[in-house]
Amino acid sequence: MTFGMDERTVSIVQKACTVLYFLTIAALGIDLVVRQFVLGLPVSGYDDLAMIFTANVLLFVGVVLYCGGVTVPRIRATWLAAIYAAWVVVGTSFTAFKYGTTSLDGILGHLRIVASIVGIMVTAYALLAYAGNRKTERKITGK
Repeated sequence: MTFGMDERTVSIVQKACTVLYFLTIAALGIDLVVRQFVLGLPVSGYDDLAMIFTANVLLFVGVVLYCGGVTVPRIRATWLAAIYAAWVVVGTSFTAFKYGTTSLDGILGHLRIVASIVGIMVTAYALLAYAGNRKTERKITGK
């Protein structure tokens, strides 16, 4: 919906919205990190913001992959496994740091949860990227 705007105006508005979206998400992310790690506030006080932030970022990536905002080349299974492993390591490290876990049992408990969630995310993103590429190919070829 362009509200009667010409192509140039639509392009400018889209660029402005994109820049402001990223600035807003960055500011919200910084705010969440400062609240938790600098101010030491309890998570219960801003858990709603953290959930909104997380959902927004995860959905944004999925929408960009599906709508063709990023052309994803065919990825080898080894690269997908490497991406998965890196996300698991980062996610487990962050979760252990966030909850102050130092025992091996606690870290392994976090590892199981993070590995499951990251597995679902990587699978979903791979499927969305595949579906988005197919949709784009159909538009181009007219089929």
